[in-house]
Amino acid sequence: MWNDHADIYKEWATKLKIDRIGIIGGEPMLNPDFMSWLTGINSLWPTSEIEIVTNGSQLHRHPDLYNTLANSHQLIHVKISFHGVGQKQKVMKDLDTWLVHPVKKIVNHTAYTDALWATAWNNIRDPSWPNCDTPQDFVNLPKYIQQECDKIHHMSLDIWEQEVCDTIFYDANNVKVTVNLANYFAASTIKFDPTTQRLTVHNSIPAKAFAVCYSKSCHHFIRGRLYKCGPVGILPEFYQQFPIEMSDSDRNLMNAYVPGDVNWDDQQLKQFIDDFNNLKVIPQCKFCPENMQPKKFEAGVKKVKFLKIHQNSMDHTIQTL
Repeated sequence: MWNDHADIYKEWATKLKIDRIGIIGGEPMLNPDFMSWLTGINSLWPTSEIEIVTNGSQLHRHPDLYNTLANSHQLIHVKISFHGVGQKQKVMKDLDTWLVHPVKKIVNHTAYTDALWATAWNNIRDPSWPNCDTPQDFVNLPKYIQQECDKIHHMSLDIWEQEVCDTIFYDANNVKVTVNLANYFAASTIKFDPTTQRLTVHNSIPAKAFAVCYSKSCHHFIRGRLYKCGPVGILPEFYQQFPIEMSDSDRNLMNAYVPGDVNWDDQQLKQFIDDFNNLKVIPQCKFCPENMQPKKFEAGVKKVKFLKIHQNSMDHTIQTL
């Protein structure tokens, strides 16, 4: 609940200027106190951009949200990430009724989406075809190649824009909603070995893992404490809930990370933030992969088969969704 943490964030607001704040989950709108979090954060950092990252299925839970967005002059906006097309029709229908006369815009490509395109292109290309390193190059291909890509490989500029790039809706009341259908994800900290049926983490060279990290400038508050990234904050909790195979030294390293505390003196806090801004590598970076090649992922609510995992002479059951 917001009131359980409000005093801590009031202190943080006197010490930190934050340009962009994301409210994430899980699904943040399942929190019954979601609107208190949103308005509370907005009151403490009134000039910061606030992005609500959601799957779009819970907009109906918070009837005050629309007016809050409309009155924010687009400082507060919603980003809907489907991670698959299962919910697309329902959520897009809900958006049609939620937004007032929306105008649609496809945003420009990024280096990340260009890298995804290059991977997909190299998987389907015939050796006789010319290079097509970015989506923009697609329009210069011969028509017969474009048609084959579209009809046989389900790959074209239009499809790419719909499934990978962000689509932004602006409506008549200045409400902004970004929709992303991408179902490509970078490799995660946690690995599953289907042969041994065990969960583990990577054993990377920290500098190499950090070099390809997509979260190096995405820091996390968890229960009022400040972490360099999501994995370093969440991994110890994950370890408590699920059996992860780790050496004693790795487990000690995982637990050795000290997050930023609002009660630190100014010099301690300045050094901590300077390390963020100077992109300092930390030893815990070894738990993340050195290769961040994206992989396709389809999400849904169907329950899949239980995994039986044996660790420390105990049987554990994991229910994955």
